[in-house]
Amino acid sequence: MKFKICFFLMFSMLCYGQNNSTLNIEYSYSTKLEGTYSRITINSTLIANQIHSIYEMNFNENNKETLSQESGEEGTVYNIKSKVNPKIYKDLKSKNIYSVELIGLKPFIVRDTMAVFKWNFLTEYKSILGYKCQKANVNYRGRDYVAYFTTELPFNAGPWKFSGLPGVILEVASLDNVFEIKANKIQLKNEATNLHRPNLKNLSITWNDYIKEYNKKYNELLYYTSPNGGTSSLPKRQIEVLVEE
Repeated sequence: MKFKICFFLMFSMLCYGQNNSTLNIEYSYSTKLEGTYSRITINSTLIANQIHSIYEMNFNENNKETLSQESGEEGTVYNIKSKVNPKIYKDLKSKNIYSVELIGLKPFIVRDTMAVFKWNFLTEYKSILGYKCQKANVNYRGRDYVAYFTTELPFNAGPWKFSGLPGVILEVASLDNVFEIKANKIQLKNEATNLHRPNLKNLSITWNDYIKEYNKKYNELLYYTSPNGGTSSLPKRQIEVLVEE
């Protein structure tokens, strides 16, 4: 039986300093992972200043814990939603990305790097919410993506983990139709806004260490059978590839 677990850990937060302006973007976040028939579309928000950003995915707008199951191509898929929305934090100075990742039900605070995004710039443009946007593409951990970014906003930011372009990413989608994020509303405030930095220095592990732990658990479950004869497994990939073929 394959499990897809969506369980989120609240970051401990420390108040950080202020900057002169703040960017607030509302996005639609849409995914359809392998092994499921339905597409999940939710609201999400990016708040950024010149140094930090926090991207929050509103998986639980009604603030209720829910458990649901769905029949998929590879068996029953269970979804657990907690009262805490997942957040992805970026630090432009250190070029670090922090997120909560799971191995089964066990959460890990993972420290990643913006350097993993090796963008190619294309000479195609379109307008998104009144901003001129340039097209770029990238292969990121098993999927090909197309993004549109604008340099008309004085920030360097993007939704989810996406980063590394010289501007603000307003749209990004995988070519296999699994993942898509689109900006719906942009607000630029010429005033200081407090952003809160997660206290992660002594709590996080690197992405490479997380992948080692994930692969260890994946291989353990390959040979596991419960007393009642049932089996369980971890997926080889979700949005990112977690187990190489």
